[in-house]
Amino acid sequence: MVGGVALALVPGIKSLPKRGIVRPPGALPEDEFVSTCIVCQECVRGCPTNGLQPALLEAGIGAMGTPYIAPRKGGCLLNRSCSNLCAKVCPVGAIQVIDQAKMKVGLAVVARDRCLAWAQGAKCLVCAEACPTEAATPHQGRVFVNPAKCSGCGICEKACPVVDSAIHVTLEQEVRYARGQAPLPPADKGTGGRDETGKT
Repeated sequence: MVGGVALALVPGIKSLPKRGIVRPPGALPEDEFVSTCIVCQECVRGCPTNGLQPALLEAGIGAMGTPYIAPRKGGCLLNRSCSNLCAKVCPVGAIQVIDQAKMKVGLAVVARDRCLAWAQGAKCLVCAEACPTEAATPHQGRVFVNPAKCSGCGICEKACPVVDSAIHVTLEQEVRYARGQAPLPPADKGTGGRDETGKT
């Protein structure tokens, strides 16, 4: 009721432009993801980094409450230590179990005009040191991102000491898989993608 009143009080809110947001690894293609997700917040509650957050108007009014990765809150640990927790708690399969080596939720891009190393010549390699895939690498004191290695996890964005970060995950290189098409982790290939509870 409150939400409906709020929408009525803001003319044109339904026509607000949508912008791309980084979805959790294994998320279905966007339209199917939004129509499948029941905004139960189980994945948000289960995220070990607090990096998964419910969307407000970032992806449009129809996607309110759906989960997205907010790197400044925590990034995604799938490449490091998380075992597809968000997929395993999703009751409707909007997020699929996926091989961590195939995770491509986006691409980290350095804002050189804000980066301490690029703009000020400071000796800052924090993002490179934090990167779990060795995609962010230093060269002559400045950081470059190797697109072939970057998974879009956002750990570098979280680690950056610049206010609001000087490195951000974009949707460039994002890869999404249709239901049942996500490449499974090696340990799950013999179980058809079922986790320890037997859920697919």
